Amino acid sequence: MPVTFSPLYPPFANPTPPVDHTYLLAATSQPAGGPWVGAFAYAVNAAPTMRPLTLDQFFAMVINNHQIFQHAGFVFLPQAPAQSSMPAFRASMLTAAGGFPPFGTNATLGGFVLWLQQLDSLAQGLSLPYPAYALKPQSYRLFAAGGRGRTLFFDASAVGSSSPLSYGGDSLVISPAGLAALSFGDAAPSQPAVKLASLSVPLTGQTAGCLSFSGVNAGALTAFDFGFDYAMAQDGGPPSRLPFPLLDSSEALAGATVNGVIDPFGFGNPARNNLAITPAGGSFVSAYRTVWNEKLSLRPGTGAQFVAAAAVDPVQPARLYFAPSGDFAMTVPGATQAAHRLVCGFATTEQIGFADGDLMRFMPGTPADIAVTTATNGSLTFGPGPNNGHTTALAAVVKSGATPPYNVYYSESANSPLFSPGAGTAQDPRLLRHDGFALRALPPNLPVGAAFPLLPYGAVTPTPGFAAQTGALAAFEYGYLATTRAQVIRELPAQSADLGDPRKIAVTPQGYIVGLDGKGNIVSVELGAAAGCQLTFQALGADRAPTGQPLPENIRDAFLAPQQFIVISAATADYIANCTVTLAMSGWGFSFAPASPDKIAPGDYQSVLIIKSAQGRVSDLASTPAAWTGYQQFNVAALDPTGAVLSGWLSSYIANAKAQYNNGLGLAGLQTFCELVDDPEWNGFLCLNVPVAAGQLDPSLSFLLAGVDPSALVAHHVGCAVNHTVYDGSSYAPDSAFFGLVHYLSPGTSPNGSPGSGFIATSAVYDFQLLALETLFENSALKSFSSSAAVILNALFGDAVLGAPSGPGPIATDLIIIRGALQQNDGAPSYVFATAPGATSTFYLSSSAIDRIEIDRALVAQNADVDQTSSVTFQMSGWMGTLPPASGDFDLLSYAAVSFVNFGLTMSYDSNRSPTPGGHKSFRRDLSGFTLSGLPDKLFTGSFVDTSSAAANTLYRPDSFAASFPLQLKGFVIGADSKSPADLGYRELTTNPSTGGASPSGEWYGLAFDLPLGGSGSLDASGLINAQLMFTWTAGGTGVAAYAPFIRLSGPGGVNLSFDLEGILRFGADGIMLSRIAQGQQSVYVFTFASVGVTVFTRSFPPKGSTNILVAGFGDRTLGWFGAYVDPKAPPLAPTQAVTGGH
Repeated sequence: MPVTFSPLYPPFANPTPPVDHTYLLAATSQPAGGPWVGAFAYAVNAAPTMRPLTLDQFFAMVINNHQIFQHAGFVFLPQAPAQSSMPAFRASMLTAAGGFPPFGTNATLGGFVLWLQQLDSLAQGLSLPYPAYALKPQSYRLFAAGGRGRTLFFDASAVGSSSPLSYGGDSLVISPAGLAALSFGDAAPSQPAVKLASLSVPLTGQTAGCLSFSGVNAGALTAFDFGFDYAMAQDGGPPSRLPFPLLDSSEALAGATVNGVIDPFGFGNPARNNLAITPAGGSFVSAYRTVWNEKLSLRPGTGAQFVAAAAVDPVQPARLYFAPSGDFAMTVPGATQAAHRLVCGFATTEQIGFADGDLMRFMPGTPADIAVTTATNGSLTFGPGPNNGHTTALAAVVKSGATPPYNVYYSESANSPLFSPGAGTAQDPRLLRHDGFALRALPPNLPVGAAFPLLPYGAVTPTPGFAAQTGALAAFEYGYLATTRAQVIRELPAQSADLGDPRKIAVTPQGYIVGLDGKGNIVSVELGAAAGCQLTFQALGADRAPTGQPLPENIRDAFLAPQQFIVISAATADYIANCTVTLAMSGWGFSFAPASPDKIAPGDYQSVLIIKSAQGRVSDLASTPAAWTGYQQFNVAALDPTGAVLSGWLSSYIANAKAQYNNGLGLAGLQTFCELVDDPEWNGFLCLNVPVAAGQLDPSLSFLLAGVDPSALVAHHVGCAVNHTVYDGSSYAPDSAFFGLVHYLSPGTSPNGSPGSGFIATSAVYDFQLLALETLFENSALKSFSSSAAVILNALFGDAVLGAPSGPGPIATDLIIIRGALQQNDGAPSYVFATAPGATSTFYLSSSAIDRIEIDRALVAQNADVDQTSSVTFQMSGWMGTLPPASGDFDLLSYAAVSFVNFGLTMSYDSNRSPTPGGHKSFRRDLSGFTLSGLPDKLFTGSFVDTSSAAANTLYRPDSFAASFPLQLKGFVIGADSKSPADLGYRELTTNPSTGGASPSGEWYGLAFDLPLGGSGSLDASGLINAQLMFTWTAGGTGVAAYAPFIRLSGPGGVNLSFDLEGILRFGADGIMLSRIAQGQQSVYVFTFASVGVTVFTRSFPPKGSTNILVAGFGDRTLGWFGAYVDPKAPPLAPTQAVTGGH
């Protein structure tokens, strides 16, 4: 039915009595979903009766009856007006009419087409005034389409009176006579876009109230903006525009015809805002490119058009642009091959194969608001933002017919594409070519709505805002568009198609070797191999042997993702069934074994694998889980759905490494790692936090396991720096350069491997603890090694080690630091473990005889294994100092420093062949080789002994027994319950004063001396007279001198208290006493042989009384003999004050 207008309200009369009347009529059939459509009329001095009128009747009665109606027209509103708005409408209408002076000599009337938000002020809306029923020759501002130069004008400057307002069917028609144009401009039209052939305003249907037009390109048709726009809101800020023009920069659409509809009320409805363009040659040059950089031309098909979409504008609420919709046939003019490949994004490694005539199907209306998040490291992540009404178009490639061959989707990592030898026997296998990887055949009949981001980059130019940032566009493509596209394509129905890939092997720029089955399926991906290292993905059977079957699609697709950043933290089913990792270098094995999903504790990971073939830095990608590939396959998404926890762990791991490295001032072994994770060009793989395989450790290092919980000994990282592939005549073999770092530092240990203090608390008598270890690998081999470990001695010779010295001296300790180092012997590495040169450890004892022991040399000797038990002996050397005398006591122990060697401590532990390497450690002393050094004696006059002095001489104290007598230190005696000094031929030596010690028992020790007492005379050639002394003490002392002296005389007749002098006299004594007698500032040590008898030939003297023989030392290590007869009847002598006599 034709459109009919009926009075909506009674006419508004004004004033009283009325002199004019304003009528408002409504179309009886309002368009569904469109604006309210109505008409109005204004009459002066008359009040005609208004009835329902068809469009032609309205023109006949109102528009053409200007004797009654001075003003009339049509009005479009978002909704039906209220009657109360009519007074304001009348006033505004008269004001607007006054702005249009008469056209011609007698014409005083006019009409309007009004688009108002509400029925009040015409100044707030859009209008096309028609004075004298014809369009006034001027430009009419229609509406702002957003941004500078985006105001749409109807330019009627040159039409004159030949463009009247008329009607046709249910539309208002303006006849522009080919002179009017739609233009873009600001204050005035400046860019004629369409030279109009027709212009109408439908009053019914879905385009009611729209400007409907047709014409040809007036030169600026491209100003409508054809393409794809995204609204990028970064870090919560206002969105900025990111446009992707569809047209090539050379394409002006010259001569193109256009049919369009534009809605002055807004461009949110594509049905009311669209352009159908027919290029002059049938197709236009697009900004899409093939892999050979050929330009793709698009021919609009039936129903293809461009629909209005909203883009970001800094001034207007939105900017009008037009996105493609429908099917466009693809051609590549001038191409030398019939088969083409369309580049899908930034990289030519992602392509879609097509032939001329195949279709690119565009689907507009997709939300285009993107939330951009900037991480602290500057990396960007993308996700759907709040829907602000901005939209774009997705696309798909469709066969022009339903018969194969199919359109094939090619995809592989942009940073790790596959290269293969060319076909043909004459092809040099070392010359590789890139053919792309046929990932999937696209279905000929796409499911409804199947489309993906497919943007042209051939005409992109920088724009302010997000796109102006360096790398932002690539980050958006790789971080959002490519991943979205790949996901949609992988979810399309699979096609049983021969993808035509006969290859059996391929290599990547990283040196990865990819095995194929000749049917387009990947069988294996070998990421690296050298010496004992290998990382391979391949289908595995229950016995962990390769099956030769293709990798599962989800594993394959992870390696073929345009931007590949794979993080593996769990031994998922996919990992177990497809991954083999072996890591061993130079006698160091590593147990790369991610935890099973049920053992994963979020935030605590071990054996984490990173595989990177992507743009950007590892440090950035690690903090951007949205950019990871295959997250669901290799991690426990149920515990960490987005990867945020794992990402935080990785970021902290990297940050801690950088802090330890400290720009080269800290842990030097982290240099390679820290440089690598910040190198955007590096691609390869890294294994993080990998346990050392204790059972695979070099046996010469296994003793270190006894000093550490093996689970704490881990490689900070093991990775592959460089891969080379070597052609062996028939295939390719990997030649990889692995690198790594094992770094261990026990709590409280300084970076140089020294403990935090001189004491390590332990309840054991002996212990061994690893303090620090650093092992660096380069080029798949050991480069450097260092370690430090503490041998803890809480007792020496049965006496407890004290925490502090009793007097002046070096700082006390209970440990020895053993340093490990690497040596090269004819190119073969070997390890040496010993104390550092110049390092000393001073142990103060609660002994009854020893004040301290200083160990200045120690090394580790490896012993032969016994069954599954290994052992090493810590062989220590140094010197000991005896307890100095208390004031007034005599100093029999004498020695401030006595050097020794081969104090052994043997540590046994489970060998590498046992289930618990390094476990069940135990200790035993090994004193079988312990001996004193026999250095020259020297008087010591200092306050305390230094190491250099003790290493050169045996030092005795002034005023000591050794300083008085020509003592010769014979050795260190290690006693036991089974043998006492008496069993060794010694008798107790009485001293005055007493030395405070009892005859030893249990565990006891002693110092043995020789004391030459002179010869037996010139008449007797049987030899010297010697006193053999032994000062013994029992273990478990209190730090107070308490030892027992023993003596054994040996003369020409053997060990006895009788011997010959001059071959004539026989000398014998009942007892011996050693005493100390003061003599001025010094002391004299005197041996008294009591009750001496002398036999001359056969007669004994004296017959009554007794004779004592005294042997005195005089401080210069010489001695003299003296005799005295004691008459028992004589009165007692006064106490002896001094001893005098000859030497």
